[in-house]
Amino acid sequence: MDFLVALFRNLIEHPDWAMSQACTDSYNKTLKKWHGWLASSSFTVAMKLAPDRKKFME
Repeated sequence: MDFLVALFRNLIEHPDWAMSQACTDSYNKTLKKWHGWLASSSFTVAMKLAPDRKKFME
């Protein structure tokens, strides 16, 4: 839940950020401390598959 709150906050407060940047910042602030190397690496790969910001906001 904290990740989603941080993500939506980033999208509102930083309209110039790409979706991947907003997600990565949210992840680093919320979930990264709980994840090991494998989960962290998986997140990095998943960000390459994330939709662009405009598509996500539709």
